[in-house]
Amino acid sequence: MKFISAQIKNFMAVGQVSMNLDSRGLVCIKGENLDDSSQNSNGSGKSSIADAIHWCLFGKTARGVTGDNVINAIAKKECSVEITLEDVDGSHYYIGRYRKHKEHKNSLQLVFQSKERVEDGSDKADLLTGGTDKITQETLNKVLGCSETVFKNAVYSGQESMPDFPNMTDKELKTLIEEAAGIDRLQDAHKIALSKVSAAKGDHSKSQLEADAKKANLETLAGMIKELKSSAEAWSVKQKETIEAAKELDGKLAVAYAERGDVSKELAELEEQAEELSKQIEAVDDEAKELGELNTKLARLNAISETEQRSYEKNKRDAGTIKDEIKSLKSAIGTPCKECGKPMDESEVAEVIEKRTELLKSAVDELKLEKERLDGRKKQLEELGDIISEFKKGMTDVSETNAEIRSKEAKIKELVDYSRVTEQLAEKLEVSKAGIEKLSKEENPHKKSLKAGADKLRAAKGQLEEAESKILKTEEALEIAEETAKIFSPAGIRAHILDTVTPFLNEQTSQYLSLLSDGNISATWSTLSKTAKGDLREKFSIEVESLTGAKSFGGLSGGEKRKVRLSCYLAMQDLVATRASKPIDLLVMDEIDDALDTTGLERLMGVLNEKAKERGTVLLISHNDMNDWITQSVTIRKSEGFSTMVDELGALS
Repeated sequence: MKFISAQIKNFMAVGQVSMNLDSRGLVCIKGENLDDSSQNSNGSGKSSIADAIHWCLFGKTARGVTGDNVINAIAKKECSVEITLEDVDGSHYYIGRYRKHKEHKNSLQLVFQSKERVEDGSDKADLLTGGTDKITQETLNKVLGCSETVFKNAVYSGQESMPDFPNMTDKELKTLIEEAAGIDRLQDAHKIALSKVSAAKGDHSKSQLEADAKKANLETLAGMIKELKSSAEAWSVKQKETIEAAKELDGKLAVAYAERGDVSKELAELEEQAEELSKQIEAVDDEAKELGELNTKLARLNAISETEQRSYEKNKRDAGTIKDEIKSLKSAIGTPCKECGKPMDESEVAEVIEKRTELLKSAVDELKLEKERLDGRKKQLEELGDIISEFKKGMTDVSETNAEIRSKEAKIKELVDYSRVTEQLAEKLEVSKAGIEKLSKEENPHKKSLKAGADKLRAAKGQLEEAESKILKTEEALEIAEETAKIFSPAGIRAHILDTVTPFLNEQTSQYLSLLSDGNISATWSTLSKTAKGDLREKFSIEVESLTGAKSFGGLSGGEKRKVRLSCYLAMQDLVATRASKPIDLLVMDEIDDALDTTGLERLMGVLNEKAKERGTVLLISHNDMNDWITQSVTIRKSEGFSTMVDELGALS
């Protein structure tokens, strides 16, 4: 991963700086503090350049400064650091981190541009910024190919955070070495492999369950077909028995039908005789009709007489009521009126009696008239009754003829019933023969089910074979997954890589210590140690020894410790450069030359020049005069609270 450029604005001491970082070689960054001459280069803001790169990538400086504390104290806003990266395939990533920014507020922005668009000069790009800075940071870490821990220990050595490898704990060294060597990805791969083992086991169990289910289904189908065959055989037996019983019944019906005689001639004769008798009855129908009319007239007169009698009785009761009222009125003089309550005098009572008397007279007259009508109606009824009696005496007697007709009709009914039974027998015979024919042609209803069952059985056998074949495949997949998990397990390729990493680190560390200390100091990286019982266990450590007397890192002088730290740091850089999926073509070293003598400094510069050739760009931040060893340099000059870059010899222009 190549760093192309960086633009810094209002970040810590920096006011505004733009840097070209693409293959610049070894560049020294010096400082000049015009705001405080007592500090010389200190406080000029040169370390802010390195901090800006680290903050842009990870959201905090190597010294742990975060939030609004990174904003320039004078500007107080519009803080931003923007970096352009070029991936190994030629595509570009644009990273921008902002604080109190007018457009981007407090955010992390990540943009991708393909190689083709870069070469075409296109302004089209893909936004990779996630919904939160945390999501975007995870994407950015994948783009960089390393975490902040690896970056701090293999790319950027901060002024106050030079990696102290010899004093790191087992866990710290283990984490760093594994991540730098890419073993952490192996751990992720191991987790993935284990998940695939689990999935493969699940698939295998599932395929086994499926096979068991298919086998059970096959057995169920076989049992079902057996039952169907039994049912089909039973149906055939039952059909045969039913046909035989139907034939037997058919024979009986045929015999019964044959035994019955033909009564149609006798029935016709009887019907003819009954018709002749009916004609004789018809001759006296007129008499019966006239008698009926007389009876109807008699009934009507009776009804009228009864109505008139009821009316007469009612009117008679009403007249009696009026008569009683007249009697009671004669004794009502002086009593209160029922309507107004005023006592009635004699004149008032006489007036009422007079009206009631007139009403009574009308009622009596009407009763006399009704009585006359009733007497006349009674006489009419008596006369009509006499007429009817006389008429009946003169009517023709047909009782014997009727009796003979009833006798003929009874015989006719008997013969009709007999004929109907005979017809029913004929119909039953016809139905019986049709039923026997239908039964003979009827197909076994279990035949289709048996065929369908046989088809299902064949399909089930095929499915079982497929399921058993799938078991073999899932067994093979499980075996492969388990072997893959073993490969990525701590005892697999991880152990193999560690076996190669340790010698590599020891070789590189020894090489750098030989240059910096004439071989007087040795530092040995180790991943194993012996327990009190003499057993080997995994433990990461660096054993340091000096030929001049010190038997441990703690016994070294400050300069010697500096050389050991530098050697381990440079060896770790080499490890990342050779093992990382995306080697970073940039080194940033902040005052690592401090506490080195002239000889050590000269040798370190030789190493850094080689690093610059390998990496493309190495930035050395120093307050020492490095002109004797470094041909390119820039000055970070601080004035009125803002630091700017003075480019010398086109180092970062």
